[in-house]
Amino acid sequence: MEKSSKSYWKLGLSLVKSLLILVMLSILYGLPDMLLFFPMPDMIIALAQTIINIFVIRVFINYYKKGINKNGFKVNRVSPSKEIILFLIAMYIIVMGMDWVFNNLFTIETPENQQLIEELFLSAPISMAISGVIIAPISEELIFRGIFFNLFYKPEAKFGKLFIILSSALVFGLIHETSPSLSLIYYSVMGAVLGLTYLYTKDIRYSIFLHFVNNAVAFGVMYLQ
Repeated sequence: MEKSSKSYWKLGLSLVKSLLILVMLSILYGLPDMLLFFPMPDMIIALAQTIINIFVIRVFINYYKKGINKNGFKVNRVSPSKEIILFLIAMYIIVMGMDWVFNNLFTIETPENQQLIEELFLSAPISMAISGVIIAPISEELIFRGIFFNLFYKPEAKFGKLFIILSSALVFGLIHETSPSLSLIYYSVMGAVLGLTYLYTKDIRYSIFLHFVNNAVAFGVMYLQ
């Protein structure tokens, strides 16, 4: 009984530690975007953001590399085979289908996160394009797929794969929309698609690529409006 209590206590401490790491990395990820709220020319903000983000992403990559393959989830650099290309196409079709469903079958208000992005895009289009299309896919995939899987994936758990997909999807959704709403479901489903991509390919580059394509299309639509 005492041994069991110690095990639960150790598990609890490990969980708290992992959550704190995730929170700190998320805060670090958001710091460069604070420059968008300063009254500076767009090009200066874009340059400063890019320089800071290079160092921030380096931290994420180093932390990710230290944790890979230590918890039973084996990752590799996988060449883009026909199966992977078809899988990525299927995942993007799911994303487009999800967009159609939420835009046509539900009355979904523009999330606060999206409203802020659109407002900032009007005042700092270059900075927002770099941040949203390039930085966000790299940083968010490293944190909410790569590092998240390192911290919370338990191969011995009965529903370990299902748990890691759903939990990472929910955290990804909450980062973008904190209130219980259709928007939270939308972002969580997007997170599940990206998580499934990482789980299937076992190569973070493919979820980054899918994330990049989705954000590039979204910013392209904003630019054309």
